[in-house]
Amino acid sequence: MSSTDLSVIIPAHQEEARIDACLGALCAQALPPGAQPELLVVPNGCTDRTAEIARAWTDRFKAAGWRMAVLET
Repeated sequence: MSSTDLSVIIPAHQEEARIDACLGALCAQALPPGAQPELLVVPNGCTDRTAEIARAWTDRFKAAGWRMAVLET
């Protein structure tokens, strides 16, 4: 990993009420030039809309230069 790489993993369980604000704050962060950030949201056994809400952010993160995936466990 180079000094400009950034990986963020967000474990989530029943975070429907908070995941939107969390992802919004992360997406709004200024990144260093040349950064290659990646985000992995991991909804763990959720029965609410946590994963659905996280997936709705995929295009916004892509536009901001992030690779993003939602991996349900």
